[in-house]
Amino acid sequence: MELGGKRKYCAIAKDITERKHVEDALRENESKLSQAQRIAHIGSWVYNVTGKLSWSDETYRIFGVSPDTFTLNVESFLNLIHPDDRAAMQAWINACLAGEKPGELEFRSIMPDGSIHFISGLGELKYDAENRPISMTGTAQDITERKQAEEEIRLGRERLALAQEVGKIGTFEWNIQENRTIWTEQMEALYGLQPGGFGGKNEQWEKMLHPEDHDRVMAEAARAISEKKDLEIEYRVVLDDGSVHWILDTARTIYDDSDKPLRMVGVNMDITERKQAAEKLRKSEELFRKLIEAEPECVKLLTKENILVDMNPAGIRMIEADSREQVIGKSVLGIIDPEYRKDFVELIQRVFNGESAFLEFSITGLKGSKRWLETHAVPLRDDNGKINLLISVTRDTTERKREEQERFALVAREQAALAGAEAARKLDRMKSMFIASTSHELKTPLNSIIGFTSLILDGTSGELNPDQKEQLAIVLSSGKHLLALINDILDLSMIESGRIKVVVSEFNLRQIVDEAASSFNVILHEKKLELKAGVGDIRMKSDRMRILQCIVNLLSNAIKYTEKGSVEITAKVIENNVEISVIDTGIGIKTEDIPKLFSPFVRLHSPLTLKTSGTGLGLYLVQKIVRDFLDGDVEVKSEFGIGSKFTLLIPIELEGKV
Repeated sequence: MELGGKRKYCAIAKDITERKHVEDALRENESKLSQAQRIAHIGSWVYNVTGKLSWSDETYRIFGVSPDTFTLNVESFLNLIHPDDRAAMQAWINACLAGEKPGELEFRSIMPDGSIHFISGLGELKYDAENRPISMTGTAQDITERKQAEEEIRLGRERLALAQEVGKIGTFEWNIQENRTIWTEQMEALYGLQPGGFGGKNEQWEKMLHPEDHDRVMAEAARAISEKKDLEIEYRVVLDDGSVHWILDTARTIYDDSDKPLRMVGVNMDITERKQAAEKLRKSEELFRKLIEAEPECVKLLTKENILVDMNPAGIRMIEADSREQVIGKSVLGIIDPEYRKDFVELIQRVFNGESAFLEFSITGLKGSKRWLETHAVPLRDDNGKINLLISVTRDTTERKREEQERFALVAREQAALAGAEAARKLDRMKSMFIASTSHELKTPLNSIIGFTSLILDGTSGELNPDQKEQLAIVLSSGKHLLALINDILDLSMIESGRIKVVVSEFNLRQIVDEAASSFNVILHEKKLELKAGVGDIRMKSDRMRILQCIVNLLSNAIKYTEKGSVEITAKVIENNVEISVIDTGIGIKTEDIPKLFSPFVRLHSPLTLKTSGTGLGLYLVQKIVRDFLDGDVEVKSEFGIGSKFTLLIPIELEGKV
């Protein structure tokens, strides 16, 4: 300005120090806020009622966009949100604008790279002095990591619950001081309870303990707490439905600094199936052990080094040991005769190479007796298929060896001395002796087959399906038939070779008849036949076993060839003889066939021949025994299609027979 012809300057100075401090403080606060938002991953936003939307820098980072390139408005913001969550976001915004406080909203946002993040949003409406809404402010926070962690926890819980359900495992926590217990749903299911069925008191659990296990379980739990030891115990529980289950309980106690027990946490597992399997295995092993112990032949286990691991009582007796302890853990080569030791070692090597092997050899027992043996050995494998032991069954063949030597010597002598018919007769006798010896050798394994088949059919080794039962029944029937054939052949050979012995004793005939009749109860029931026995007290002095054999043979034939009606056995004394009759209502015998009845290996043709088993030796043996050894005779009367009557005439007292 000009004043007095001169240019003058006028200025006003104002102290703005306080404003500068405020601006500096504001900038510092904004910087701190921005830094805090960045550290906490929390952004802020403001939505003006005029429609303007503004974000903090951290909000841009949370949504993965840049303020330099992103045009911020409500529409562009909604486009960042997952399509499935946009409606919820719009509803949330409308609620906030309406003055409501809807709380936190979790939604998904699609990042520029296509990844999906979880965002948590909060907001509220601001008002002016006249209570008019002017803006809506809020926060946004990226909670992706938290959601992922929550999902992992959820999946982990699901996996744990599934594992507990599949494994029949439950967990519990017992507050010892307050006597409160928490059970998981799996724990409740373990005890047959519905979810929420456990009341939280240990008394409920105690009542479910099996009465025989209750005191033991409570004592073990108390001891574990007092001695600061982990609890591991098996016990039974009785569920509401009455079923009994086995539980494996493992737990640990938590103590405070003064060693005061606070809580016990643990796991329960249902081990019922395992216990049942173990019990079944124990019974199976016990049965196997009993069968081996009862086996009349030697059964033994050997290592690759010829060391004896186990041997049944029959084997201990065979090698003349006083006890198992005397030989277990020692080599068996010492008792094998020197000329057979190499062969025995080779047998063991073959078995441990996976083969089965057979050997005949001789031994000298611990007390000096020499024996001939034959053994059949097979490999025994562990669960991994590795051969770890040899198991063998050994039979004493000393008597057979001796008989063979006698037979060979006898054959040599007879062949040199006999000629013509006499030679043929004696050779026939040797044949009978050979048949008898061979029959003895056949009966031992056959008895084992019949015995083991009967045990399996009885279900001792486990349940069988119908096909298995039918097939094993055929095996059992065939075995019994073969055994009967062998017994008949044995009796025949003994009779014809003159080796049978008559044993005279006093007895009551009625007892023999009752004994014979009782052996046919099953087949009589199956065929619906009646067996009548009209025999009084008759004292006899004769060969009890041979009379019983004859009565059994006659009853067997009568029942076999009678389809309906009855079978009757009577006995009466006539002077010095006893007349024993077996009468049936069976198919009868044609007159022309009666002379053939007592011929060996002859079976008359009839409609029942194919349906019934037999050897054709029964009546032949009856006649031979009665005539040659009991000083009696056999009579038969029969009417074809009506029935038959077989009668034994036997002296009431047999003298001079030995």
